[in-house]
Amino acid sequence: MIRHKKLIALTMAAAVSVTMLPAVTSTGVFAADTTTGASNWTPSPAPAPAPAPAPAPKPAPAPSPTPAPSQPSTSAPVETSVTGIFRLLMEGSFGEDVKLLQTMLNNISYKLSVDGIFGKLTAAAVREFQGVNGLAADGIVGPKTLGKLAPAAPAEAEKTVGPAVDTIATASIVDNNADFEKAIGTEGFWLAATLKDLTFTAPLVLDGNFVNDDGKEARKIALYTQDENRNVIDNFTLTAPKLTIQSPSGRLQNGGFVGDLYVNAAKFEIRGTKVIGNVYVSEAGFKLTNAKVEGNVFYTTQAAKDGAVIDAKSTVSGDIALMQPDVVTTASLVDNADAMMAGLKADGKWIVAAIRDITTDKEVVINGTFTDGKKDAEGNDVIRRKLAFYSQDDKRNITRVFTLTAPKVWVNSPNTVFQGGIFNGDVYVNAKGFNLVKQTVNGNIYFMTQEAKDTFKTDAVSKVNGEKVLIQVDAVTNASLVDNVADLEKGISTEGTWIVSLSRDLAVNKALVMDGDFENTKTPPAVARKLALYSQDADHNITRNFTLMAQRITVKSPNARIQGGIFDGNVYAKGENFQLVKTTVVGNVYVSTPNFKMTSSKIDGNLIFMNAEAAASFTKDETSSITGSTSTVAQ
Repeated sequence: MIRHKKLIALTMAAAVSVTMLPAVTSTGVFAADTTTGASNWTPSPAPAPAPAPAPAPKPAPAPSPTPAPSQPSTSAPVETSVTGIFRLLMEGSFGEDVKLLQTMLNNISYKLSVDGIFGKLTAAAVREFQGVNGLAADGIVGPKTLGKLAPAAPAEAEKTVGPAVDTIATASIVDNNADFEKAIGTEGFWLAATLKDLTFTAPLVLDGNFVNDDGKEARKIALYTQDENRNVIDNFTLTAPKLTIQSPSGRLQNGGFVGDLYVNAAKFEIRGTKVIGNVYVSEAGFKLTNAKVEGNVFYTTQAAKDGAVIDAKSTVSGDIALMQPDVVTTASLVDNADAMMAGLKADGKWIVAAIRDITTDKEVVINGTFTDGKKDAEGNDVIRRKLAFYSQDDKRNITRVFTLTAPKVWVNSPNTVFQGGIFNGDVYVNAKGFNLVKQTVNGNIYFMTQEAKDTFKTDAVSKVNGEKVLIQVDAVTNASLVDNVADLEKGISTEGTWIVSLSRDLAVNKALVMDGDFENTKTPPAVARKLALYSQDADHNITRNFTLMAQRITVKSPNARIQGGIFDGNVYAKGENFQLVKTTVVGNVYVSTPNFKMTSSKIDGNLIFMNAEAAASFTKDETSSITGSTSTVAQ
C-alpha cells in the first residue's frame, strides 16, 4: 500500500464505471505519442457513479406501514465538472474529484456534505468503507478503494474519444518489487507502470513477445505518472545492476534508470529517460528520443550501429562506439573495480574488458584456468586469459585506451594477456605464459617462479617502466608481500605472517611493532620472524634493496631478523635472538635481550645494551660495523 505522499496523479483509471483489476491492474489509456517525446497516460472517461457493495444501511427504529425505497442520501444532488478521479485522495485534498468521491460514498449510504473538501468526516467514511470491504483502513483513496467504489460496467458502454490511443486494460500498475518483476516477465503485461521508485540488487529482464490493445507488437516500462490533461506529474527511478531487454519493440519511458542496459531485442527505444550507466545494443532499430545517457553507448554489431537513431535532443556523456566482437560476445565488460574483480575470479570470464579508466586501492587477483573457445593445431582447447584495456572499431582498430590503477595485480591464471592500455602498479606473476601486447606497465613485474619468468613474453611496443625480477621463493609462498603502510603493519603484527617482504620503499610517520610467535616453513619448522627489505633471484642473489623509514621499530617476536635493505629509524630489540643480516640501520639500536647478532650489517648510529646480559651475549662478524659508540646502561 502506498503511504502518504504528495498529491500525485496516478497512471490508472479511477473513473466510476471502469473495471479495476485486483491488486495491481487498472483500466485507462496511454495517449498517442507527442512531439515532446514523452507518452501521456490518461484514464478512460466514465459515466455517472453506480452503486457498489457497501455497508448495509442501519435499520430504522420502527418499520413504516407503507414500505418505500430508502433514499441513499438527503443531500441535494451536486453537479461536478469531472467524470473520474485521477490522483490519490486523502485528508487535506480538495477539488471537484473530492466532490465526486463524496457523491459516490453518499450513493452507498453515507451522508456527507458534497463540498469538495476531504475533511475528517470524509476520511472517517472512507476508512469505514475500506474496513467493511476488506481493505487497509488508511483513509487514502487509491486504485483498490476506487475498485470497490466503481464496480465493472458493461464493456459496450466504454467509448474512446479522439485519436487512437493505447488502452491499458492489459497494463500492470505496480508499487513493489515482486509485482514489477512479474509484470516485466514472460507471463506479465505488455505495459508495466510503477507508482514509486524501485531498487533491485539482482539483474532484471524484460522478456516475452506482446502486443498492445491495438494488436501491435509492443512492450513498455513506464516510469512516470500524469494527470487527466496528459501532463507528467511525477517521474520515478528504477535501479538495478543490469536490465536486459529481450522483448521486441520495447520502450523505456520517462523517469530514470540507474544501472547498465543490455538491448538484445530489435526496435528498442529510450524515450524521455535519464540512464545512469552504459547501454549495450546488439540489435537494429535502437532509438534515443529526448533521452540522456550518463555513460557510454556501445554497439555490439555493425547492424546495430548502422540502424540506430539518436535525435538532437538526446545526449550521451561518454563514448558512442562499436565494441570489439569477441569482447562483447564472450567478455565481462566492466566499468568499476568491483565488477572487474568479480570477472577475474575463477568463476568469471576468460576475457575481462575495461570500458573506462578504473582506480582501486585493493589488490586485484586473476584466478582460474580458462579457454578462449579456439583450438590449436592438434585440436586441443587454447588456454588463455585476457585483461583488455581498450575499445576498438569493427576493423579492430583501437579507438580508445584505458588505464587501470591498483597497488598490485596477482596473475594466477596461465597464459594471461594484458593488452592495449596502461596499468599503474606492480604485477606478481604466479603462472606461466604471462604476456604483454601493446601494453604499458608503470611498475615492477615480480615473477614468483622460474617458469613464470622463463615463459614471460612481450611484444615490441609494450613497455615496463620498472624492474622484471624473480623474487625469493619463501617470500612468495609464505610471506606477506607489502607495498603500503597498512599491509606492513598488519603483516608484522600478531595476526600477520612469519615473513614480511617489502616490494618498494616505504615511509611510515609512526612507530612500528613486530610482535607474535611464528614458525618458518622448514622441516622441522622452527620459531622465526623476518622482515625482508629486498628482492632476489632464483639463486638467492639480492637484486634490489628497499628502504623502510619509521620513527622506530620495536621487535618483540623471538628469533626475529631484519634482512637486507635499509631501516631508517631507531630499533628496539626486546625479543630473544634478534639479528641484523645484510642490512643497514640509520639510527640507534637498543637491545634488551640476549644473543643479539650482526651479520654483514651496519649500524649508522649507536648500539646501546639495556643490561649486562644482553651486552655479554652480543656477536658480530668481521664485515659488520658500528659508526657510533657501543655502551651498556648502568643497572
